[in-house]
Amino acid sequence: MAESTVLKVADIDASKNAVTTYVSTSSDIFAKLQSAVTGLAGDAKFVGDASNGYTYFFDQVKPALTTNLTSLTDSLTKMLEGIQDALLGQVDPGLGKANRDASSGGADEAAAPTN
Repeated sequence: MAESTVLKVADIDASKNAVTTYVSTSSDIFAKLQSAVTGLAGDAKFVGDASNGYTYFFDQVKPALTTNLTSLTDSLTKMLEGIQDALLGQVDPGLGKANRDASSGGADEAAAPTN
């Protein structure tokens, strides 16, 4: 059976939900990582240059895990909303049925467009 290539509102909604889940999961993981780094860097047994280097490294990667990730996921969400508005928001949901009915000779009065 061939896979459908028809884009549906449900597909866009599922994609937006996946982005939301990704953001939530990433935020939770980052909070745990930040807590671990803060705890390790604050440990009295882990001091000096090694501790400073560890903290410095984390501070350098932090933008990739926060600001850059937020920018990326915001862009994905806006792109999905744009696709939904441009491609799916303009279509009359009854148009397909009206076209099928018209081509079969048994147009459904309720689905047929009125002018």
